[in-house]
Amino acid sequence: MQRALDLPDLGYVQLPCNILDRRWVFEAPRPDLVVTVRSAYLQGLLVAGTTVTWPNLPDAERDAVVATLDRLAAELGRDSRADLCIAYLLSLPWVTSLVVGAETERQLRDNADLVRRKPLTESERESVLAALPEMPDDLLDPSRWTR
Repeated sequence: MQRALDLPDLGYVQLPCNILDRRWVFEAPRPDLVVTVRSAYLQGLLVAGTTVTWPNLPDAERDAVVATLDRLAAELGRDSRADLCIAYLLSLPWVTSLVVGAETERQLRDNADLVRRKPLTESERESVLAALPEMPDDLLDPSRWTR
């Protein structure tokens, strides 16, 4: 990925990224590169929490991750897992924009409110990364999910 970001003619890139995804933890690319991230809620799994089965991850591991996310949200003064997820992404220095899905007007308004809040600080982001385990690519990549 870093090689692609270094391409001189590349001006815009969109990639999936969320609070569990370490594949994109890298130094900020050129300042003229627009980096949009999508899948902030990992196809809704991060906000659904334990109410749904997470593909390719045992329920016990899912429960531990959700509990950690809830604990971090509380410790960092965030209102919810959704708030934590958005604040994390907006704290990444190379993220210039987000694509966040919504199925209802209420969800759209809630997401708009979340992006107006302060992002995590660098130290808060580091504590989040330290608290969460590495996740398998089979979970992070929805194309690997069995339907």
